[in-house]
Amino acid sequence: MSNQVLDLSRDERSDNKEVEESKEANIFFTPPLYIQRYIFAYDFLFKANPRVERMADFGCAEGGFVTRLKKLPYLTTLYAVDISDSSLDECQERAAPIPWDIIFGRFVSLELSVVKADITKNDPLFQNLDAITCIELIEHLPAEQLKCFPATVFGFFKPRIVIISTPNREFNVLFPTLKDGRFRHWDHKFEWTRDQFQPWCHDICKSYGYTVEFSGVGQTSDQTTHHVGFCTQIAIFTQQDFIESHSCSSLESTAEVLKTFLYPKRESSPPKVEPIDWSYDPQEDEHSLSED
Repeated sequence: MSNQVLDLSRDERSDNKEVEESKEANIFFTPPLYIQRYIFAYDFLFKANPRVERMADFGCAEGGFVTRLKKLPYLTTLYAVDISDSSLDECQERAAPIPWDIIFGRFVSLELSVVKADITKNDPLFQNLDAITCIELIEHLPAEQLKCFPATVFGFFKPRIVIISTPNREFNVLFPTLKDGRFRHWDHKFEWTRDQFQPWCHDICKSYGYTVEFSGVGQTSDQTTHHVGFCTQIAIFTQQDFIESHSCSSLESTAEVLKTFLYPKRESSPPKVEPIDWSYDPQEDEHSLSED
């Protein structure tokens, strides 16, 4: 396995002007495409049954998605994982609870850990999770790391749910600056069409006992362009028979836990506030004046 580690965060990749809209072609997404990806993944995890209690967001970057994930009501453990030191520094700031979180608490307590780790290395810290998300990550992996990715995530970590999003190359023909075959971002190692991405996903399912559903976000209102699909394609993997793994005692975690934050459980219900009676009775006013 290569020792090369990707040192580019997800939010940095977005901030560095990844092509996801075009004034020339009148292609805009509302809300922005990265927000749509977050909403899609969050909604799926929120509705998951059995519920998601322990998960990791790989490629967490500056913590844009983490700020949303920590609102999952039954979440007890969340790992925000990246390899970029600068991004993890900012993620720690976003991951920290605000006074509201301390005063009002959560339905269940949550431990949120900011972790520096390589997704292509077998680390027992990330076993026995309910879900792993990889939002706009795989296209930044060099070929050797991409080759190791399925065995690590699906073969060793073995979460119940995996959500992977990646650009749909077919959509690029709608961007004038990408018609010559260029990628949406300078660091992308590849961009797959649906006919490339989906067979890769099906091979994972056959090898590791998962099923997969495909969806996406970002579609134009022009019906004549719907044949190119979504701007972002998304795969949702579900393990067919989820069985908790037992970490090998000889394998120690190499992940570096930089900071762990505790979001406390709500200990009591908020104080009951009696409703104010805003009704007006003139006779009561006359009675009070007569007494005076």
